[in-house]
Amino acid sequence: MKLVKSLLLGSAAGLLAVASSQAADLPYRKAAPVEYVKICDAHGAGFWYIPGTDTCLHVGGNVTFEYRVQDVKRQFPYTFNPAGTVTANGRPTRAYAFGAPVSIRSRDSTGSYARGRVQLDARNTTAYGTLRTFISLDMNHKTGVYGVNGDNVDIDKAFIQWAGLTAGRYQSVFDFYADDWNNEAIRNSDSDVNGIAYTYTFGGGFTATISVEDHNDRLAAAPPGAGFPNTGPYGSDPRGGSVIAGGYRSPDLVGQLDWTQTWGDIRVTGAAHQENTVFSPLIALDGTDTFGDQTKWGFAVLGGVMFNLPTLAAGDQLWIEGEYTSGALAYQQVSNGNRNFTGNGLLQPDYDAVWARVANAGSPTGFSDKLTLPTAWSVMAAGQHYFTPQLIGRLFGSYIDVKYNSAVTSELITSNWNEYRIGGQLYWEQIYGGKPFDIGVEAMYARLNQKIPAGGTPFAALVGGLPANKNVDGFEGRIHIERDF
Repeated sequence: MKLVKSLLLGSAAGLLAVASSQAADLPYRKAAPVEYVKICDAHGAGFWYIPGTDTCLHVGGNVTFEYRVQDVKRQFPYTFNPAGTVTANGRPTRAYAFGAPVSIRSRDSTGSYARGRVQLDARNTTAYGTLRTFISLDMNHKTGVYGVNGDNVDIDKAFIQWAGLTAGRYQSVFDFYADDWNNEAIRNSDSDVNGIAYTYTFGGGFTATISVEDHNDRLAAAPPGAGFPNTGPYGSDPRGGSVIAGGYRSPDLVGQLDWTQTWGDIRVTGAAHQENTVFSPLIALDGTDTFGDQTKWGFAVLGGVMFNLPTLAAGDQLWIEGEYTSGALAYQQVSNGNRNFTGNGLLQPDYDAVWARVANAGSPTGFSDKLTLPTAWSVMAAGQHYFTPQLIGRLFGSYIDVKYNSAVTSELITSNWNEYRIGGQLYWEQIYGGKPFDIGVEAMYARLNQKIPAGGTPFAALVGGLPANKNVDGFEGRIHIERDF
């Protein structure tokens, strides 16, 4: 028995030895190491390397919800040339009804807005500095006072930056405060544009930028069928025809000087903006009149200062900005998507150019027409104070004054006007994951005053004696909830 056990144990040991020897001869392959996402500290917090590349990527965005209420007004925002006047050749004038009445019942007084924003920021380090590609995409749903009900996708920003060059869709180089806090617009420049810009950094916080920006992103309103209204007594004009906006011949040319310090920021900007018109005659011209295609250059200038006020509370700021424009009203946020006050019927004449009639003894009609550019100036201010690290109060307001050329002696098409807006916010803010979560309320009041140019007909006598409100006010309030990530 002992002999049998010894033989069995010896055989098992031999088999194990052979198996171990054969296993040792087999090739051995280690499991590939798991490639986890690596943090990229070179470009700030929140960046990580795209696996297999040296590109650093930051993914962010926010979700916003608003509900807004407002009053509504009945107003004739413009005046117009009554129909039925017969010209010297028997041709009736067109009824340029730019001032159709705004009915209260046709206007919404409430509405909501939901937006989801996704932002991608990709960066690489190169021998000439950081190569940056940035995309900000908005997905919106609007109802009521926010516009036509429905969904839309909007490219907020999409640009490339490298070695001082910026190309794509970006915040206009002309802008400064750019509605940084307020949700309802005040009168200041705030526009995303397509363009290409170059920034030179001198050092000490001083930079200079030149930018070529798309003309289409800076257009004031144009009445249907007549981009530039033809003012004056149509009944004495035997020619007939209409004046419309011409094709775009030049982009806007923009320059900026900026000085940034720990105490704040000073900025001066300027822009050149072309107005191009086409005259489409209904009858032949005799060649001696000056009414015809014309092009003029308008301009805009801005000066602003921002103060950091840490002695009051961390995060406190004060912004002050002033603008002057000639033939470039959209640079003061007149039109450019913000023509009226919350859509409640408080509207104003906002043409970039107007045809004016002047005496000309050499003309067979005794007059000629020229393209004139309205002038406007505005000021705005905005302040922010942290009552506590979580409770923020803000006040903001603006004033604008718009004047048309003195040769425009009738309100048949347009009138001079001024407007002021004042508003405020109270926000509760918490920081989660390094990003803010805000709940707040905003209210704003606006007052529009329209002035009749010299020789104009009283507003009450317009439109067959129907009343037309030349001075109108408006009010809006909203709740705003936003979470960044």
